[in-house]
Amino acid sequence: MARPEPEPNVEAKPQPEAKPKAEPKVDPDPEPESEPESEPESEPESEPDGDREAEPDKSSASTRGRRSRSRAWAHKAIHESYADAKLRSAKWKSHGFRISPDVLTRLKDRLNADRRSTGNSGLAIGHYVDAALRHVPSAIEDQIEMAEAFGENQLWDTEKTQPSTYRVGEEAYQLASNLKLTLQEAAFGRRGTQVVSAGIERFLDALDAEGPLQRPDRRRPER
Repeated sequence: MARPEPEPNVEAKPQPEAKPKAEPKVDPDPEPESEPESEPESEPESEPDGDREAEPDKSSASTRGRRSRSRAWAHKAIHESYADAKLRSAKWKSHGFRISPDVLTRLKDRLNADRRSTGNSGLAIGHYVDAALRHVPSAIEDQIEMAEAFGENQLWDTEKTQPSTYRVGEEAYQLASNLKLTLQEAAFGRRGTQVVSAGIERFLDALDAEGPLQRPDRRRPER
């Protein structure tokens, strides 16, 4: 009998690899919107310490305004005296004054400086005397106290005062013309020079503290 021939080894043909299905294109995720930054919480205002003054409320704003204006009064006083002398010159009168020599010298120096800074050569000593006397304390006791303090600083001043005449407004004239009698009634007679000189010195100190005098701002009419 013939032997059966062995079956040839048939190599298995490799199956073609299945192509992977293309995944559908997916749009990249949009970047997440940044969350709005939260505003930092404001720290609660600390209550004022015992030694620190609490800020005044709005109801006192007008009072603060009046106080701030009163602290800077000298420049405004000069502007007012000059304007009053121009607009109501008929009410200004001449009066004789005795002013301490060193105060008078200082007054003249200030006058010349203010003429230069303002360009106003019409400024005169009478405007300064008027402004100073209008701001002298109204109470006679305060006038005497001011004059005594001035007199103590003038103990070694032997230079004599000289009478001079200046034109001043109604209020200053009223004070100056009644000053002699008023001081006599208060047992402080023959000290009128000290009262006037002390008032002018106080005024000059305020002017120096406020700096060079400038022309006032012009007021434009509202349309």
